[in-house]
Amino acid sequence: MERITLSTVWKDIMGNEASWQEATTNGRFAGKTVIVTGAASGIG
Repeated sequence: MERITLSTVWKDIMGNEASWQEATTNGRFAGKTVIVTGAASGIG
């Protein structure tokens, strides 16, 4: 699988750079059932 890296720097409404960065963890849910509800996540 090919990975794509974006170099976007996210900023808050005051123009400050974000102090965190999203990351993925391969195999984190391997062999597990995950329920995604969307509650309070802005989905829908």
